[in-house]
Amino acid sequence: MRDFARSWDLDVDFFALPTAVFVSAGGEQLTLQQSNPGEPDLTRLAALTTLSADVLSGAISVEEALPALDQIEAAPEPYSDATTLAAFALTGASAAVVFGGGAVELFASCVTGTVAGAATVLASRGPSSRLATTVAALGVGLAITAMVSLTPVDSRIPILAGLLVLLPGFSLTVGMTELATGHHLTGSSRVLGAFLALLQLGFGVALGSRLLAHLGAVDPVIVTPLPAWAVGIALLGVSTAFTVLLRAPGWAWPRITLATFVATAGSHIGTWLLGAALAPAMGALAVTLLSNTLSRWTGRSAALTQVPGILLLVPGSLGFEAVRALTQNDALAGVQGAFSTALAATGLVGGMLLGHTLVPPDRTSIG
Repeated sequence: MRDFARSWDLDVDFFALPTAVFVSAGGEQLTLQQSNPGEPDLTRLAALTTLSADVLSGAISVEEALPALDQIEAAPEPYSDATTLAAFALTGASAAVVFGGGAVELFASCVTGTVAGAATVLASRGPSSRLATTVAALGVGLAITAMVSLTPVDSRIPILAGLLVLLPGFSLTVGMTELATGHHLTGSSRVLGAFLALLQLGFGVALGSRLLAHLGAVDPVIVTPLPAWAVGIALLGVSTAFTVLLRAPGWAWPRITLATFVATAGSHIGTWLLGAALAPAMGALAVTLLSNTLSRWTGRSAALTQVPGILLLVPGSLGFEAVRALTQNDALAGVQGAFSTALAATGLVGGMLLGHTLVPPDRTSIG
């Protein structure tokens, strides 16, 4: 917005919050524009990036850009509810393999992913859209408790895999980045929002588990991870699911796939060099370098690869485990999990900031 104001010689100042934007014109008139952050929509973001770059470069006029902007805003959803539901199931099954689960955990995670997707789609269409996260977690809690009573399965993997898309790790990381760069107000509100989302997820899973606690549970067996080649296939599944769930354009799938593999490779290298606690920092560095390089090369938004890449690294699962431990009266494990979450988020922020320093983001690219 500052770039547009500067290019048009307008005396305008902006102050942006996660849910509102304050605009001061000429130092006298102040306008408040409320906003709803909503869910990631990389298709619209890619189109908006191209349009804004054309306007700033003078390729098209403002009069020509306004109808195009209306078309971007009015564009229909790129994927149907059925495709979204399938993507949730694919995310759960693929994440179970990445998390080291076996065949039983893969099936259970596919079920929990489907349940979370169905609850999210149905709840988001009604007046209870703000409770979509809790409803999804409740459904996952009910589903995993029922499955555990029938077959031996490590319940932690299906729960985390099924709720992976809903974990607020990315919001937590963005909030920590804002705090680290001096945007204390927006950073604090975003971190608090992520914490409340974790509480919603933990409460929903705990409630669902308690409702069917009378079913009992079969003693779990030692999990036998699937072969190493299965992880590569799982990453392809994750990138495909992220393309749908992040509403990315179909042509971006190869880039998203590349980002998921780079994030995973960077995390493994980080584990070897820095240890497991700081491994996400190396993954975040690799993804940021890749995203900014591609953005400068192609003129497309860096978010097309940075958002899905960082999603694989965010500490949302650690935060959820901390909340879950607290709901089970395990205060020590909860505090340890919270500290691990903060450490992982700090590492991610450090990796991203270092990546932006080594390869600065394209100023003409939004996101």
